[in-house]
Amino acid sequence: MKNKANNLSLSVAVLTVSLVCPVSNEAWAQVGISQLRAPDGSPDPALSVDNNGNVAIGTTSPTTKLDVRGHLTLDNGNDPLIITGTSSQEQNRYLKLLNSLSFASASGLKAGGILVSANYAFANPGKNDLIVQGRVGIGTPNPRHTLGIASGPSWTSAQWGGAVELARANAIAWHPNGGGMSFGLGSTEGGFYLFRTADAPGLFTKPPLYDFILSNAGNVGIGTTIPQSKLDVNGQIRSTTLLLTSDRHAKMNFQDVDTRAVLQKVSRLPLSTWQYTNAPGVRHLGPMAQDFKASFPDLGEDDKHIATVDADGVALASIQALHQLVQEKDSEIAALKRELSVLKNELAGVKDTVSDRLAALEKAMVKDLPQASVGLVAAH
Repeated sequence: MKNKANNLSLSVAVLTVSLVCPVSNEAWAQVGISQLRAPDGSPDPALSVDNNGNVAIGTTSPTTKLDVRGHLTLDNGNDPLIITGTSSQEQNRYLKLLNSLSFASASGLKAGGILVSANYAFANPGKNDLIVQGRVGIGTPNPRHTLGIASGPSWTSAQWGGAVELARANAIAWHPNGGGMSFGLGSTEGGFYLFRTADAPGLFTKPPLYDFILSNAGNVGIGTTIPQSKLDVNGQIRSTTLLLTSDRHAKMNFQDVDTRAVLQKVSRLPLSTWQYTNAPGVRHLGPMAQDFKASFPDLGEDDKHIATVDADGVALASIQALHQLVQEKDSEIAALKRELSVLKNELAGVKDTVSDRLAALEKAMVKDLPQASVGLVAAH
């Protein structure tokens, strides 16, 4: 039998095989039906078939149905296939790569681009791309979402699982929402940032707007990238209730307060209405931090801020001083009222005495006067 296309001839006689090299037309050595040897003797043998039907290339001791000791080339001019079954139904089989039958641990796979999909038409990954149509599990066999991550090496003394690690100055990005804004999370030398931008992921024409930062010192900034305290907010805060710690056990170095002196300082404290530069449409009333610090130099950290606890304390001290003044005035008024009542009573007594004396005098005068005079006096 002769195959013209491959210039390969086979002659079968009992237990011998004769092959002709398709390149040189030289006859291959007849070594029996189990082995074939190339004309130049290398490799020797070129192909072997053992008693179990295992085919070996590059070895005389095949361990599987096809044992190739060398590279394997698949080239059909397009995308070659490796088929894992012959059934017309879904078999749900997998192609496994093992080190060896005697040491059956998994081998690695290197590829320029990988598509994981039941439908190969789903995508054409480029070089260095990994595209997965379904769910991805890292460290977990049952991812419940598109990406499920579990386990990982221990991180910190609290034994956090180090699940994800990003290089410095790399961010997690979200696609733009209906308002055209994309949001991101990232970390740099300054700390951890939450920001928004009008750029979609992958673009770099619009600036990021840093709305939240957690600094390396543990300070949280909202509206500022340089928080100076545990919570530094540049903007308006709206809250139903704001609770400030005022527990006696959280305080020290107590000193009495001269409320009258506080009231005098408040009476001289300049007050005005004004607007914040970042909120020009809203007016407020109060002192400047510089004037407050000048009036109460022992209160607060600097002359740029007024702590609400200090403003409340000054207001309460002033109210107490005013209350004392009112009580004193009330006492003075009560004393004056008592004095006035005494004077009124005394005056009423004097009036009664004078009236009695006038009446007695009139009687005496009437008695001593002549009858005519009496008539004149009566007429008068």
